[in-house]
Amino acid sequence: MNNLFPNNRVYTLDGGFSNTIESLGVCLHPKLWTGLCVHDHYKEVVKTHQAFVRSGADIVTTSTYQMSFEGYQSENFNKEDSIKFMRSAIKAAREGSTNSSNSSSDSDSKSKVKVAISVGPYGAILADGSEYTGAYAFEYGAMEKLKSFHYERLLAFQSTDDHDDGGDLYACETIPCINECKAIIHALQESNAINQLPVYLSLSIKDNKTLNSDESLDEAVRVIEELTSGYDIGIGINCCSPSVVEEALITIRNANTSKNRVLLAYPNLGETWDASDRDWKSNSGINIKEYSNYVNRWIDAGARIIGGCCRTTPEYISAVNEIINQNRK
Repeated sequence: MNNLFPNNRVYTLDGGFSNTIESLGVCLHPKLWTGLCVHDHYKEVVKTHQAFVRSGADIVTTSTYQMSFEGYQSENFNKEDSIKFMRSAIKAAREGSTNSSNSSSDSDSKSKVKVAISVGPYGAILADGSEYTGAYAFEYGAMEKLKSFHYERLLAFQSTDDHDDGGDLYACETIPCINECKAIIHALQESNAINQLPVYLSLSIKDNKTLNSDESLDEAVRVIEELTSGYDIGIGINCCSPSVVEEALITIRNANTSKNRVLLAYPNLGETWDASDRDWKSNSGINIKEYSNYVNRWIDAGARIIGGCCRTTPEYISAVNEIINQNRK
């Protein structure tokens, strides 16, 4: 990660893909969420990435968060179709990043805007909000199921002969529990993905010391440290309230024995997800100014990559990027 994001500067990550593509008139699939967008609305996928790059994003994240062989099979797509959709999402992100330009124009945008391949948690494919609890990771036989799930997807994501069709890093995100951290790391190693591209693991937390699974954030970081010794893995937090990010970053930093990890922060707006209605409870999130007011505190706490998660529009990312640019001067 340090080789991809050098010089101890701060980089801007993109924001919430799903609400941004919805603003273009796209209706999301009730189970696959954004997973069918590259099939039905490829141009809108590209436009969504472009919107974030124009807002200053140095990194765009693919629409693969909820993609899975199991999910596509439930909609009567075969494995070949599934792999095609996964690869197409990476291609669309690359296309969106190369056909846009952010505030830096001293060289072509392809060399500047990175494509992060989103590797969502197993709970995302269940479409029941369980990525906010991690309960599935404690069931009998869950570890082997999780390893297999992530391993198969990582194989599908790996670069083809067409170099332009590949990503720049893996964003293993919204991880709610320690068991899934272990499963993802195992899959990264077994698939050799960890040796092919930089990787970050981003944890989903309920407060500054606790994962969504009620496990210790400190312990999760220590497990990641132990299992990835010798690898330059980034560690982050996402899809949490902005109010808990600063102290959570300090918790991560204190548990981070290597002291040179790239740390990431990209919370949501502090809203609550209603799994039964499959929507965010309205009027409970913070506005753009309130969100951007946190950014300097996150930088001071050690964040090197900052963006947004659910419901953070390109306007939010533009405000984040403005603060980050002020710190670059």
